Amino acid sequence: MRLSEIRGREVMEVIARIAAPIGRIAKDSDAMAAFDLQSIREADDPKAALLGVIADGVPALLGTHSDDVTEIMAACNLVSKEEYLSELTVPKLLSDVFELLTDGDLIGFLPSLDETEE
Repeated sequence: MRLSEIRGREVMEVIARIAAPIGRIAKDSDAMAAFDLQSIREADDPKAALLGVIADGVPALLGTHSDDVTEIMAACNLVSKEEYLSELTVPKLLSDVFELLTDGDLIGFLPSLDETEE
């Protein structure tokens, strides 16, 4: 689910749940380097660039921040981590990751966190 699709009280709950895990990822320079968002924005073929970022970044991110990714995915799907994990399949994870990485609201949030660390 895209952040822009979340409404009402759930907005505050989702933001409260994702702020800390996004912050931990944003503070990890290796994780942020794997997700070179600027390269996507500047690419001649942004879709191909996004797919490259996903191919390179997602495995690295899942290796070092799997709990953070799980919390973000669960929050954005409006379920608990346990519920999310109990229903998780490879296609669902790939679909959810792609949806979040193409969510302009979430992507707009990440660079602002990264910039505060410099």
